[in-house]
Amino acid sequence: KRQVWNMHRPIDWDFVNSNYMAAVIGGAGLLAKAFNKFWIDCAANCQIPIIVWGVGTCIVDGLPIEETTCDVAAVTSIFERALMVNVRDDLTAELYGGSIRDQISITPCPTIYYLSDFEVVAEPRTVTLSVHPDLVDEETHDAIEALCVSKGFTVLRTLNVQTPDEGLEDIIRDYYCRSELVIATRLHGAITAYGLGIPYLAMPGDEKLREFHRLFGGGKLFNDMDELAELLAENHAPMARPDLATVLEFGVTAKAALDQLN
Repeated sequence: KRQVWNMHRPIDWDFVNSNYMAAVIGGAGLLAKAFNKFWIDCAANCQIPIIVWGVGTCIVDGLPIEETTCDVAAVTSIFERALMVNVRDDLTAELYGGSIRDQISITPCPTIYYLSDFEVVAEPRTVTLSVHPDLVDEETHDAIEALCVSKGFTVLRTLNVQTPDEGLEDIIRDYYCRSELVIATRLHGAITAYGLGIPYLAMPGDEKLREFHRLFGGGKLFNDMDELAELLAENHAPMARPDLATVLEFGVTAKAALDQLN
């Protein structure tokens, strides 16, 4: 049996514990403060085996760590009793790893595997601007766009969030796959570019973007318009797509662990 949980809604733990053999907790920034209640409830009530897959912490610039991340004790207790844990960066492993820190798998976000079937046909001097309005203000995003236009680029601007009218595949195909360069203030703008082999320029507003760049590369960081102007003047050749071996390896191992529970 398979069940998808919405972490913002109450979970019937008695039903889960009685009817399911395991839980896979996975998906991007699930360690952001908004998901704190889920982790605390899960730590207290989930009695079935757990696999944690592809999560990453969210430490926002200028804010105390406890205001942007989930309860360390609750998450660590889940990590320590999980069948296995995969995270996106060292920072997450250090913060929540506890006694199993050295056993935690660290790989690029597994969503890059989803990009394998997309073909990039870049239009000359076209960039995707992937924005995160909660981290960088609209005035700065407007300035980034205006600078790109002044340098002769066509800008495709996206929130990188799917809607009923514009799904995930539409965003990847109609923005990223048409671009020779991605400019991002949102982590998954950089991750999507990396997965497609498109170079990125990223303005970080949190540690997870810096961690991604430090671990996996694929682009360059900038902190202001002067630095961005210098980077825009450089050559931005397509890059090789990332090796998916470590991402696939964790998936194979996780499947084997779940098969043993049958």
